[in-house]
Amino acid sequence: MATRAQVIDKVRRRVFDFDPPIVITDVYYEDALDFALGKLCLDLGLTFANVPAVTDQYLFLLIKLATIEICFVRASNVANATEAGEGLPADLTSITVPDLTVMGTSAGVQSNQGSAFWMKLANELQSEYDGEAQTAGPGTFGGIEVGHLHRQSLTIGGIARRLIDPGPPVTSVVATVVGSDVTFDWSILYYDYFSRYEVIRSTLVTMVDPEIRKQEVDNQVATWTDESVTSGTWYYAIRTVNLNELKNIGAVATVVVP
Repeated sequence: MATRAQVIDKVRRRVFDFDPPIVITDVYYEDALDFALGKLCLDLGLTFANVPAVTDQYLFLLIKLATIEICFVRASNVANATEAGEGLPADLTSITVPDLTVMGTSAGVQSNQGSAFWMKLANELQSEYDGEAQTAGPGTFGGIEVGHLHRQSLTIGGIARRLIDPGPPVTSVVATVVGSDVTFDWSILYYDYFSRYEVIRSTLVTMVDPEIRKQEVDNQVATWTDESVTSGTWYYAIRTVNLNELKNIGAVATVVVP
């Protein structure tokens, strides 16, 4: 767990803005961090309320997103400085020369590439983020399955994608019992790699080795009736299956048939 100040400090050090004179004030880092937090939650389907809530598993992605935003600010700052400071944001310290020293002489390397350097760095970090976010853990990335492997086709040479994670689960199931018939209504799943729904049932709440009662390949169909069910307590769930036959069980409904 990290505080906002700690994350901002990490970003500052990644854009060489930690020793006097400091080029960018904290207000820009705060804005970049808020944007990064919102994008992280959107991309991965997470609900972190604030920076301290971000777990270590995702902290590096948050820092990388915020760094990308500050790279854009630095690139803009350098470009504006070429016009004698005109158009510089009020919260930025004026830079007297358009070219920035990227690495100090103590490292034995010096680069004076100006805004082109910051744009290049932002693009490289974005590419890294895209790849890392795809394998960062549970959730979705831009509404698409996050976990996948890339492999090259031996026939056409193209890149194929094989999912390694199951799709998102159905989050809501409502069961209605009328006599011995049980009708299910569930939330529609919007998912690029959708293959089918499976209505499954078991006598065990753990849903171990369930019976498949119905398969539905149309993701827009979200209702089905199991007729003439034997009296007793049953457990039902909607299992989603993706194009690589990876399965995910969502909410389990308990049904008592008289």
